[in-house]
Amino acid sequence: MSKIFALYTNELIKLKSKISTWILLTLMILASFLSPLILGRIALSEVEQYAYYGWENLTKEQITHLRDSLSKNLGDMDNYIHHETIQYSVNNEMKELFSTYLSFSDGDLYSYGNYLVFNSLLAGYDFDAYPLTDTALSNIAFQEYRDYQGNINDENAVPFAERDAKWFSRYEIYTKCLDLCKKALFSHDYAPLAESYKLNGEQTQADYINTLARIDPKGELSMIEAQHVYELLLEQTKDQDNLRTGTETVSSEIDSRRVLLSASKRQILEERIQIIDHLIEKKNTTNTNRSIALEISSLSQSIGRFFLIVLLIIAAGGCISQELASGSIKSLIIAPVKRWKIFLAKLLSVLSVVIVGSILLNCMTTLGTLIQFGSDSLPSYFYYSNGVVKELPFFLYSLLHFLIDNLPLFIYVLTAFTISCMTKNTALSVGVSMSLILFNSIGSTFLSLFGQKRWIDFLPFSNMNLSPYFFPHETLIGKTDLFQSDSLATNNSLLFSVVYLVILVCILLLTAYDGFVKKDIS
Repeated sequence: MSKIFALYTNELIKLKSKISTWILLTLMILASFLSPLILGRIALSEVEQYAYYGWENLTKEQITHLRDSLSKNLGDMDNYIHHETIQYSVNNEMKELFSTYLSFSDGDLYSYGNYLVFNSLLAGYDFDAYPLTDTALSNIAFQEYRDYQGNINDENAVPFAERDAKWFSRYEIYTKCLDLCKKALFSHDYAPLAESYKLNGEQTQADYINTLARIDPKGELSMIEAQHVYELLLEQTKDQDNLRTGTETVSSEIDSRRVLLSASKRQILEERIQIIDHLIEKKNTTNTNRSIALEISSLSQSIGRFFLIVLLIIAAGGCISQELASGSIKSLIIAPVKRWKIFLAKLLSVLSVVIVGSILLNCMTTLGTLIQFGSDSLPSYFYYSNGVVKELPFFLYSLLHFLIDNLPLFIYVLTAFTISCMTKNTALSVGVSMSLILFNSIGSTFLSLFGQKRWIDFLPFSNMNLSPYFFPHETLIGKTDLFQSDSLATNNSLLFSVVYLVILVCILLLTAYDGFVKKDIS
């Protein structure tokens, strides 16, 4: 064992002495650490710019300024407003309506609508107690209030002589909806807002508002948090429907079909329903900061991973072939050490670089993300165990996910190591492994066009994506992984894929061992 450790230490010293190792390692660290800082700053500045030019975070002072600016630009508005009492028939009954005609241009008509809304808010809205657009429910009510005021203005831009029964019908609906939205906005009781959606035949939106008001009675959730709640509720409803029918929809590039739920899939759906209830109850939802942080963290990992891939494949592809070509391996062969110990030491040194590089990459990415976005931006992963929803800290979840998701990388590194044991050509071992990485993406896309074929399940690409088995609920925390495995999606079980990969690794190791031990080194 001492000889193996000595050989292993010697191999690490060889790796550390190479300039290429330090260059690629430095590039990986810089890329994984600086990417969250640079990309995060750019993303947050774009969000702030959107918020400045949009209807976000409107204060009483801003609305006063906007109202006064609109008043100045519109001038004497009485010149464009005309009134007349007109009659119309409803169910053979004549009614009178004191009606308004607006002769503004299209642009001024829009400005006049905002002027009316701002005037109304300044006259009766409690800005100190209820921020206008900081929360989802007030924001939605405000936007609907503005939209219906705009709709009424559009109807009032129709000349008196052209107003028929359809016009009166639209006008009455818009007026009722405007009153309902205004009541919801000013009273912070959002049942009238849901009623306005029902009045327009938008039952789904009405149900969403009622559900959101039940979950968030004080109106504290932001727009993106409310959107996440809505997506969670839709996901939960779909899972409940699938459990009730015992089937699920499976889609491919060429078709979509319903298949029976497996026992494992049924368990995942049952667990996800419980986790969604937990997230909604605790209001553990995605906000703008967290959503951006998760995307930036994922993208930064993929950037750093590129340099890690090059480092690992060069290390694995040259650890034996380069020494064979230079003849430096003879000093090990003539020493009183069995070849299998030399082989094991070199293999362990490569595996050490894989593990240490992955941990270092994950640490740098997480550190950069924490500095840029703060500790609240990286949520825990939720899972269900023993009847209880539990949490896995983000760093540990991210590291485990990275290692599992990079299983294909380990296969390619082992391939480079195997070719290195069989040839003196380092360029060949590195080139073949890099080509396999490229083919993984292109080949998977091409093979997916064949649909669900049984023979595809036996390809290596179909069994390398194991992260969905270990982390089936990661989308519930709002993660949108920009770096996803290119492996084919199949119906293979976890056991099948693990056994398949173990056999594949054994074949590569035996081939590498046989090629090294039996090689004639002279």
